This record gives sequence, C-alpha cells and structure tokens, in this order.
Amino acid sequence: MAAERLAEEAERQGLLSDGQSANRKSRSAINAAAIMVDRAQAAWRDGGIASVLLMDIKAAFPSVVKGDWSRQ
Repeated sequence: MAAERLAEEAERQGLLSDGQSANRKSRSAINAAAIMVDRAQAAWRDGGIASVLLMDIKAAFPSVVKGDWSRQ
C-alpha cells in the first residue's frame, strides 16, 4: 500500500517529529503521555511553566468517510 511505503520512508528519512506518535509503529498514547509528563517535569525543574492543549480530532471531523476507499 502506498500510504505504508510513504510512512516507512518518512521514518527512514527522519522526517517526523519525535513528538509525533499517531500511526507510527512502536508508538502509542502511553508513549505520548510519557513524553508530555517528562517535558512538563523538565520545564518545572528549570523554573518554567508547562501547558497542554488536547484536542478531540475525531469529533472535529464527523463526516470523514470511513472504511475501504478502494471499494468506493
């Protein structure tokens, strides 16, 4: 599949941010949460402020076509 090949090439070339977890092999919501906590603690340790913006993207796009696009 073309999307998988593009994703693999983006990984190989290092084109994705370390903070990008969605749809990446060996990355999960747990990884994202751990990164967020680590960065917040580092900011606090350095006397800084940490803030987080969480968005429910699924609810923002209720009309996205789901399923196998090759059959449409």
